[in-house]
Amino acid sequence: MSNWTTTLGSLHLVAVHVPIGAIILTFLLGIYARRRPATTARDCVRFALWMCLASAAATSVLGALRLINGSYDATSVTRHSIGAAVTIACLGGTLLVGRRLAERHSSGLRTWMYSAS
Repeated sequence: MSNWTTTLGSLHLVAVHVPIGAIILTFLLGIYARRRPATTARDCVRFALWMCLASAAATSVLGALRLINGSYDATSVTRHSIGAAVTIACLGGTLLVGRRLAERHSSGLRTWMYSAS
Protein backbone atom coordinates (compact mmCIF):
# COMPACT_ATOMS: atom_id res chain seq x y z
CA MET A 1 0.00 0.00 0.00
CA SER A 2 0.97 3.61 -0.25
CA ASN A 3 2.92 5.43 2.40
CA TRP A 4 0.02 7.67 3.47
CA THR A 5 -2.34 4.75 4.16
CA THR A 6 0.32 3.12 6.30
CA THR A 7 0.91 6.34 8.24
CA LEU A 8 -2.78 7.10 8.73
CA GLY A 9 -3.53 3.47 9.59
CA SER A 10 -0.93 3.50 12.35
CA LEU A 11 -2.67 6.54 13.88
CA HIS A 12 -5.60 4.25 14.70
CA LEU A 13 -3.76 3.10 17.82
CA VAL A 14 -3.74 6.66 19.15
CA ALA A 15 -7.12 7.77 17.78
CA VAL A 16 -8.97 4.86 19.38
CA HIS A 17 -8.60 6.57 22.76
CA VAL A 18 -10.27 9.83 21.65
CA PRO A 19 -13.85 8.44 21.61
CA ILE A 20 -13.26 6.84 25.02
CA GLY A 21 -12.20 10.19 26.48
CA ALA A 22 -15.06 11.97 24.72
CA ILE A 23 -17.60 9.54 26.22
CA ILE A 24 -16.16 10.12 29.70
CA LEU A 25 -16.27 13.88 29.10
CA THR A 26 -19.89 13.63 27.95
CA PHE A 27 -20.81 11.67 31.08
CA LEU A 28 -19.19 14.26 33.35
CA LEU A 29 -20.80 17.15 31.45
CA GLY A 30 -24.14 15.35 31.70
CA ILE A 31 -23.83 15.16 35.48
CA TYR A 32 -22.96 18.85 35.60
CA ALA A 33 -25.85 19.77 33.29
CA ARG A 34 -28.31 17.80 35.44
CA ARG A 35 -27.21 19.62 38.59
CA ARG A 36 -27.08 23.07 37.01
CA PRO A 37 -29.64 23.11 34.21
CA ALA A 38 -28.79 25.76 31.67
CA THR A 39 -28.91 26.01 27.92
CA THR A 40 -25.14 26.30 27.75
CA ALA A 41 -24.63 23.08 29.70
CA ARG A 42 -27.08 21.18 27.47
CA ASP A 43 -25.34 22.58 24.39
CA CYS A 44 -22.01 21.36 25.73
CA VAL A 45 -23.39 17.87 26.27
CA ARG A 46 -24.91 17.81 22.79
CA PHE A 47 -21.62 19.02 21.28
CA ALA A 48 -19.67 16.38 23.23
CA LEU A 49 -22.02 13.65 21.94
CA TRP A 50 -21.47 14.79 18.36
CA MET A 51 -17.71 14.75 18.99
CA CYS A 52 -18.04 11.19 20.30
CA LEU A 53 -19.83 10.18 17.10
CA ALA A 54 -17.37 11.99 14.82
CA SER A 55 -14.29 10.64 16.59
CA ALA A 56 -15.68 7.09 16.60
CA ALA A 57 -16.34 7.32 12.86
CA ALA A 58 -12.88 8.75 12.19
CA THR A 59 -11.28 6.03 14.31
CA SER A 60 -13.19 3.42 12.32
CA VAL A 61 -11.85 4.86 9.06
CA LEU A 62 -8.30 4.80 10.44
CA GLY A 63 -8.86 1.20 11.53
CA ALA A 64 -9.99 0.33 8.01
CA LEU A 65 -6.78 1.85 6.64
CA ARG A 66 -4.81 -0.25 9.11
CA LEU A 67 -6.75 -3.30 7.92
CA ILE A 68 -5.89 -2.55 4.31
CA ASN A 69 -2.22 -2.66 5.26
CA GLY A 70 -2.67 -6.16 6.71
CA SER A 71 -1.96 -5.23 10.34
CA TYR A 72 -4.79 -7.34 11.86
CA ASP A 73 -5.66 -11.02 12.00
CA ALA A 74 -9.19 -12.25 11.19
CA THR A 75 -10.32 -12.53 14.83
CA SER A 76 -9.25 -8.97 15.65
CA VAL A 77 -10.97 -7.64 12.55
CA THR A 78 -14.27 -9.28 13.52
CA ARG A 79 -14.12 -8.00 17.10
CA HIS A 80 -13.11 -4.51 16.03
CA SER A 81 -15.80 -4.32 13.33
CA ILE A 82 -18.54 -5.34 15.73
CA GLY A 83 -17.30 -2.92 18.40
CA ALA A 84 -17.09 -0.02 15.96
CA ALA A 85 -20.55 -0.69 14.52
CA VAL A 86 -22.13 -0.93 17.96
CA THR A 87 -20.42 2.25 19.19
CA ILE A 88 -21.40 4.33 16.17
CA ALA A 89 -24.95 2.94 16.17
CA CYS A 90 -25.42 3.69 19.88
CA LEU A 91 -24.05 7.23 19.64
CA GLY A 92 -25.99 8.00 16.47
CA GLY A 93 -29.15 6.46 17.89
CA THR A 94 -28.81 8.48 21.08
CA LEU A 95 -28.58 11.70 19.11
CA LEU A 96 -31.21 11.01 16.48
CA VAL A 97 -33.85 9.11 18.44
CA GLY A 98 -33.37 11.34 21.48
CA ARG A 99 -34.12 14.43 19.44
CA ARG A 100 -37.33 12.91 18.07
CA LEU A 101 -38.45 11.96 21.57
CA ALA A 102 -37.72 15.48 22.77
CA GLU A 103 -39.91 16.90 20.01
CA ARG A 104 -42.83 14.76 21.22
CA HIS A 105 -42.45 15.47 24.92
CA SER A 106 -42.10 18.94 26.38
CA SER A 107 -40.60 17.93 29.74
CA GLY A 108 -38.83 15.10 31.49
CA LEU A 109 -35.53 13.31 31.48
CA ARG A 110 -35.46 12.81 27.72
CA THR A 111 -35.61 16.52 26.91
CA TRP A 112 -33.06 18.09 29.25
CA MET A 113 -30.32 17.56 26.69
CA TYR A 114 -32.21 18.27 23.50
CA SER A 115 -34.42 21.24 24.28
CA ALA A 116 -33.59 24.41 22.41
CA SER A 117 -34.38 26.79 25.25
